[in-house]
Amino acid sequence: PTDRAATIEYDGRVIVLGEGEWSAWQPIEFEMIPHALSLKAACRFYLKQVHPHIKLYVSPFNFDPREESWEIDQPSDWSVRVSDEVGRYYTQGLPEDTKALSNKVLSRDEFLQQADLILEERIKLLSFAIDHYEGGLLFFYFGSTDQIGHMFWGVRDGDHPAITAQERVKYKEVMEGVYERMDGILGGIVERLPDATLLVISDHGFGSYRRKF
Repeated sequence: PTDRAATIEYDGRVIVLGEGEWSAWQPIEFEMIPHALSLKAACRFYLKQVHPHIKLYVSPFNFDPREESWEIDQPSDWSVRVSDEVGRYYTQGLPEDTKALSNKVLSRDEFLQQADLILEERIKLLSFAIDHYEGGLLFFYFGSTDQIGHMFWGVRDGDHPAITAQERVKYKEVMEGVYERMDGILGGIVERLPDATLLVISDHGFGSYRRKF
């Protein structure tokens, strides 16, 4: 009872996490019609706290890319082929859980941990895409600058009312760090595809805002 760890058991599976640790992807099955129909998904666990109370975050359930029954790809076995090489991955549209941060379910540090896991996963998916590139148009999307920007751009605003002085100091380099990582990723693409025409496209810019309704 004094250890800063917890055991999670479900569906016959056992996971042991230390406090502050994220799990790997975990498959989970929801029985819809007994013995006839079930839905298979995947999620990640994060053990926020053990003492004095258990606080366990469970990510939103994602379509399990290893299940061909989900019509999320074309051809129909593509997501399985991808996950065979890179493992399970986020299949929801914008996986960084900004609502968990704004509702104080995740702290800023925990949100950044999740965002880093997602970015590392995206880098693996990009590498897979380039490995299997056979010509034509290759489109790949990174959401890191967008989602982290929504939650941390205000730090760049010298006296933003929602940002404390301590947060301004602690997180002042976050946005620059994200763009530097993206620059490194772009450099890797140029090295691997030196003759390609590379287009870097953003769907909107960013700025600080102080009011909402």
